[in-house]
Amino acid sequence: MRLIKFLGVGILMLLFCGINTSSAQSSRSVEDVLKARSSRQTASKKKKKISLFSKKKKSAYTTDEQLRAEYVQRQKDNAKRSRKESKLAKKPQYSNPLYFGHKRPPKKRPNDKKKLCKECGLRH
Repeated sequence: MRLIKFLGVGILMLLFCGINTSSAQSSRSVEDVLKARSSRQTASKKKKKISLFSKKKKSAYTTDEQLRAEYVQRQKDNAKRSRKESKLAKKPQYSNPLYFGHKRPPKKRPNDKKKLCKECGLRH
């Protein structure tokens, strides 16, 4: 007797839960769901890129000579980058304080015609 009541209550609960979940999806049509799925699938396909040239995997074991060669190459790259940055720093937009960080020096206007600058927040 108890078992029948327990099973009856369980079946009623399952039916009640099934009705609630099915009514929650009725606001959206099947066509909209299919369109959304297809757009997601095409977007995921576009993201994947197949490269023709695969990178060579480095071996787990490296010799001392290889490590030294990599170190020397890193040092050369760092020196090249620092030379480039120092060359850029010599430009007047970085070295001259009258530029205020602009590419060209701001115009000097009379006090009644000064405008607020979007780049530095000062009035020139």
